[in-house]
Amino acid sequence: MTNPFHPTFGRSPAVIGGRDEELDSFQLALAEGPGNPWRTALISGTRGIGKTVLLNEFEEAARQLGWIVLRAHTGPDMVAELRDVTIPRALQQIDSAPASASRKLTGISVAGIGGITTDIRDNRPAPGQNLLSQLQDLTAVLAPQGSGILLTLDEVQSAAPEQLTEIAHAIQDLNRDEAEIAFVAAGLPSGIEDLLQLDGTTFLRRAERVPLGRLDSPTTEDIIRRTSDLGSRSMTEDAVELAAQISHGYPYLIQTIGSVAWAKARLANADTITAEHVAEAGTESIRRIGRQVHAPSLKNVPPRQIEFLKSMAELAPDGAPVAVKDVAEKMGRKVSGVSQLRHDLIYRELIVPASVGHIEFSLPYFADYLLSLVD
Repeated sequence: MTNPFHPTFGRSPAVIGGRDEELDSFQLALAEGPGNPWRTALISGTRGIGKTVLLNEFEEAARQLGWIVLRAHTGPDMVAELRDVTIPRALQQIDSAPASASRKLTGISVAGIGGITTDIRDNRPAPGQNLLSQLQDLTAVLAPQGSGILLTLDEVQSAAPEQLTEIAHAIQDLNRDEAEIAFVAAGLPSGIEDLLQLDGTTFLRRAERVPLGRLDSPTTEDIIRRTSDLGSRSMTEDAVELAAQISHGYPYLIQTIGSVAWAKARLANADTITAEHVAEAGTESIRRIGRQVHAPSLKNVPPRQIEFLKSMAELAPDGAPVAVKDVAEKMGRKVSGVSQLRHDLIYRELIVPASVGHIEFSLPYFADYLLSLVD
């Protein structure tokens, strides 16, 4: 039996929990029609919080309703790839046309909807076609069948501004025409905020915001318990509780701890995953989150902000909330002198307000990682 836990970034876990409300709202938006705010949604959160997994679930929900899913891939050729490869390929797949020809579609068959009628046409792009015109053509084909297009974009913070602007213009134009179109982007909070500040993406400021946070203890325990039951090794109840406690409801850690604990039990030829296996897995999982989440989170963070974070870690090695005035004092500054650092780190979602005058790390075990860094 293979390991039922999936700690790989972007791969959907075997058991998904805690996101039912968001998924239900999105499914309702597709069924309701143009005008529902969830037809344009922006998913944000820290690394490892489950943004890509939720994006995958949105895509699957759209496919179940017979919608066509188009994925935009960040890069300098993002729009060109959509225009020249992704959309033409979608048309060919709908129509079941051979690769050497495209067809003028007068009917479709998607998820059991209707039949198709086609005329073979030359596969060369029509002169003057751009992203908007191609999306218009595709929506025109799908509309009579009650279907539409879901365009998704992951890692939005890595996309070029001019590429985002062109996509935004196309989506806005289609929305004005009440086309069956939905757009969902996912990214780090700072990336989402930067997207909203672009001149050509003003309409996205009215999009449904979907900030993802940690899962509560009952949901976390349920995910761990149900996932372990899918494998050949069940997890004892005290092991489930310990795994949930160590993970702090952080989806990446939930999957990593479960995966490593399962492997520890396998190496020990044990039929059951015990609390001892989970405790051993916790040590390895904390090391992994340091390499896979904490280190990338500090990329491009200015030295003064890192000094602020290290001061927090030294004041609270357990990651507990700390007073901003204490951080300022440790840095040899006045509170007013660190206010911009505090603001910028909250914007990066590396820290969050805990209470009046207090802050804490947004990522579990971030203090441990910061204290392990050598200046």
